[in-house]
Amino acid sequence: MEGLGKTKLWGSEVDMINAVNSVLLLSLFMAPAEEIKPQQPVKLTVVLRGADTDADVEVLTKALRSVKGVKIITDSISEGHRRFNNRFTTPIVITMPTSLGDDDANVGALATAVSEAKTKDREKFPPGVNLILFTDDALNEGSISALRSSLSRVNGVDVNRPGGPGGSLKDGWCWIRLENAGGAMLKEIEEKARTSGLKYRRLQHEQIE
Repeated sequence: MEGLGKTKLWGSEVDMINAVNSVLLLSLFMAPAEEIKPQQPVKLTVVLRGADTDADVEVLTKALRSVKGVKIITDSISEGHRRFNNRFTTPIVITMPTSLGDDDANVGALATAVSEAKTKDREKFPPGVNLILFTDDALNEGSISALRSSLSRVNGVDVNRPGGPGGSLKDGWCWIRLENAGGAMLKEIEEKARTSGLKYRRLQHEQIE
């Protein structure tokens, strides 16, 4: 029978084959995408600089919360801890979004936001952020010096100013001063810090879930 297997719409068997292939390709593109599970936010510890009064703490924490996705977990935050001609809050546990689906975070964005906080005496006590890393290893002057050296080339970390990377021998934690210009990434800091020979973690033991 003339025209068997053909159709006036396409006009030839070749056209029909091409049309079928096009439909198959289209169906591949339209297939349901695999569900992407949302990344869990990272939890870490910071200390804010420039906290001379309770009012300063409110201004500084408001600036911290202004970073998209940041939540403050710590309930009670106090001020006035004196060190290196500045005033520091007590350690603050926060959560913040990961970057590019990895277990990393743009901690430099915290420093940039907090540095703009309009505290009462910001010229004398400039606002800023220190990242806190905890360790069970024994801290001493040698390990603190090794930490500074390991962080000397890390983007967004201020190692040269007074109050740069240092540690509290009594409390078992180190602080890492973040540059106000930003650029610091959490994983790079942690990886470089571990090359100093100590094992570091982001939280105190009781805060680890």
